[in-house]
Amino acid sequence: MISVVICTHNPRVHYLSATLDGLRDQSLSFDAWEVLVIDNRSDTAVSGLLDLSWHPNAKVIIENELGLTPARLRGIRESIGELIVFVDDDNVLDPDYLKNSAELAVLNPSLGIFGAANIIPEYEKPLAYKHLNGLTQFLALRERNSDKWGTDLEDGESTPFGAGLVIRRHLARSWADSLEQAGGNRRGLGRRGTSLGSAEDVDMAWHCVIEGFAKGTFARLRMVHLIPAFRTLPKYFARLIRGVGYSNAILREIYGLPMNIQRPSTVTYLVYSIFRNPIATRYVLASWVAARTAKKDILAMRKKGAERVSRTPRTPAS
Repeated sequence: MISVVICTHNPRVHYLSATLDGLRDQSLSFDAWEVLVIDNRSDTAVSGLLDLSWHPNAKVIIENELGLTPARLRGIRESIGELIVFVDDDNVLDPDYLKNSAELAVLNPSLGIFGAANIIPEYEKPLAYKHLNGLTQFLALRERNSDKWGTDLEDGESTPFGAGLVIRRHLARSWADSLEQAGGNRRGLGRRGTSLGSAEDVDMAWHCVIEGFAKGTFARLRMVHLIPAFRTLPKYFARLIRGVGYSNAILREIYGLPMNIQRPSTVTYLVYSIFRNPIATRYVLASWVAARTAKKDILAMRKKGAERVSRTPRTPAS
């Protein structure tokens, strides 16, 4: 059994409908999987916006604690599948996504968590700026014809994005249990309201590696990521860079790794300003704010003696 978990907060109804249409078209028989839609404190109840009657094992569950991490935790607790597939409310899976996920899990028993090597964008409007060149990873996009998997924590290519992420149930439960003992810093790594933190999926992947399993991304797993126009604007991207940079710096501190963002130098800022590149200047400032805020909070965490996650891999139970 596979559990498909869709966490949503104030969704665009036509995007979420497209997500469900993609699930309805899956080649895997309905009796082999379930659908859980986690309504994460939406202003309008999601249950009144959807028709799930096409699937015999589908339901909407309300999670009142705001945040992607609480929503994921609720989905883990309520699901019954041996594999859990997290699907965002703007993802459209290829018809064989669930079937391929089930086959990959059987063929690779040492693989604990994995996802798509091909996440293709469908933009609401054509890109108006060249500023996205080299930055599309911030939108959880990738396109690759090869598989990449292993146990190197810092290998980004083998680390699945949260969109379409597949995890074995026992590892999802152990990750959830570890968060029950964690402080607010770790539970706050994911999106929450208007916050654009994005590191809870990386935390999940690193947890699986420490539990003795591999993480990976596979070319046969393909999906479309629906991207509204506002997510391509420089103002949004500056917030996104700040949120992602900050949350990943906090995650690295929790795992005892050095912070991987640097405060841009005054020279860099002046160069961009002199050449009147307002978009680049805005991104430099976003990186600077992320680094400054993260450094301040990391020092506070150290002062409190915040518990770190041990990076010593464990031998998985046979």
